Amino acid sequence: MDAVLAAPEVDLVVIATRHDTHSEFVQRALAAGKHVFVEKPLAISDSEIDAIESTLRDPARQQTRMLMIGFNRRFAPLAVR
Repeated sequence: MDAVLAAPEVDLVVIATRHDTHSEFVQRALAAGKHVFVEKPLAISDSEIDAIESTLRDPARQQTRMLMIGFNRRFAPLAVR
């Protein structure tokens, strides 16, 4: 992960790991100035959400970073109905 975050040619990080690692990886990628796509859930606690928001709003990082959360249930039987 460190090599990916340090690579200047990497603009976007896709996070599709175990749920309990999403928040940490999202924060690290955003702090490195990368755009992030993460499969749901973004985090598993309110404090993790707060930490991610704080990282996104950090005025020391003036770059525009996008955070997108995937929702892969649109084709699930209940969602289709």
